[in-house]
Amino acid sequence: MVLSADEVVLFLESVSTLKSRAALTTAYAAGLRASEVAGLRVARNRHCPKCQGAARAQWLAERQAQLLPVPYFHVVFTLPPPR
Repeated sequence: MVLSADEVVLFLESVSTLKSRAALTTAYAAGLRASEVAGLRVARNRHCPKCQGAARAQWLAERQAQLLPVPYFHVVFTLPPPR
């Protein structure tokens, strides 16, 4: 399906958020296909598993290297209020 220039303008103007409109405009201007746009990574978005998967794995490996080779237990104590 090929859109005319007027249809593209109408489509982009119908997008409600400025961030989405900017992303769609950039993708359209670059000539990206929908499958290519879906695979794009937002630079350093800390909530995106695609962007931070490798960083998370590296961080976890570094933390595990700091652990002693003994079993760990998590114990919680509830103390009475001071009198």
